[in-house]
Amino acid sequence: MRRPVLALAGSVAVLAIVAGVALAARGPALPTTIEIDVHYSHFTPSAVTVPSGVPVTFTLVNNDPIDHEWIVGDVAVQAVHRVGTELLHPSRPTEMVIPALSTRTTTITFDRPAGLSYICHLPGHEAYGMVGILTIVVSMLRDSVSANCSVNLSVSGNGDDDHDDLEGAATGLAIDPGPEART
Repeated sequence: MRRPVLALAGSVAVLAIVAGVALAARGPALPTTIEIDVHYSHFTPSAVTVPSGVPVTFTLVNNDPIDHEWIVGDVAVQAVHRVGTELLHPSRPTEMVIPALSTRTTTITFDRPAGLSYICHLPGHEAYGMVGILTIVVSMLRDSVSANCSVNLSVSGNGDDDHDDLEGAATGLAIDPGPEART
């Protein structure tokens, strides 16, 4: 009976290692809180990667003595704002006005992976370099990842204690009872 217990313990250890490697391969969790600073009419950082399907809170800090805006969208959205005349953007979390020397916060849940940009379309600001890239990727937050491992070990015997009829199985693994049991 000792060999099945050792085989079970070994199988559980291997499954734990496999689950740990799978979790580590996912990489670090993506941020769900991002601060973007505006200074000298530039965004810092100018490139951000966020997860899809979870709320992401952006804190926009304008350190300049002039107003700016932060418009997130694809090429079509940016084209509309490039020629638009809308001064304020009420009730749109992807279109924020950031008054001089102030901070604004907005929360957005991106429903799918995409490549977007964030731009200030006030006169001359985009040309001066107030452009950033927002990459949305499949959510891989470690808190939402769980590993399911199961081990099933069945032992049958005829009571002669020679282990010739041991059987064992672990999900994705084969358990070898050892050379003594095979003879």
